[in-house]
Amino acid sequence: MLKIKEMRVEDLKTDIVTDSPNPSISCILESNLQNVVVKQTQYKVYLDEKLVWDSGIKEDGETINIRYEGVQLLPFTVYLVKAWVKDSCGETAAGEIQFETGRMNTEWKAQWITDASYHFFVFSPKPMVFRKSFKLPQTIKSAKIYSTAFGIYELC
Repeated sequence: MLKIKEMRVEDLKTDIVTDSPNPSISCILESNLQNVVVKQTQYKVYLDEKLVWDSGIKEDGETINIRYEGVQLLPFTVYLVKAWVKDSCGETAAGEIQFETGRMNTEWKAQWITDASYHFFVFSPKPMVFRKSFKLPQTIKSAKIYSTAFGIYELC
């Protein structure tokens, strides 16, 4: 039986955020049969159930690092990738994975957060901590934090 064991976008399986205009899509396959080769593949990318790219059925059997070649991706947007493969025995398999685009080439509109009393060039046992309390008028459905510091931070 042919199955898509794992899918990746930009070589990532989870928490996929990319700024690539042409992210790579990969499928790792598994079959209980011997000497099976991939004969056909097809990749489709959706935005809110609307098809934005269809690779068409490819006869090359490639399943690794397939480049997205559709319309320009929007920043801060979630996309769904669906893959379909057919092997030399006629068996088919399908899989899907989500990815999100990052800031892409949008203009930076945020402000840098800093602590004016913190002395960067003097050793301090006090870590830099930022906190802000606020109330929301309704229940949160989802929240995202885009942060960077080469992994030198902790979100609580």
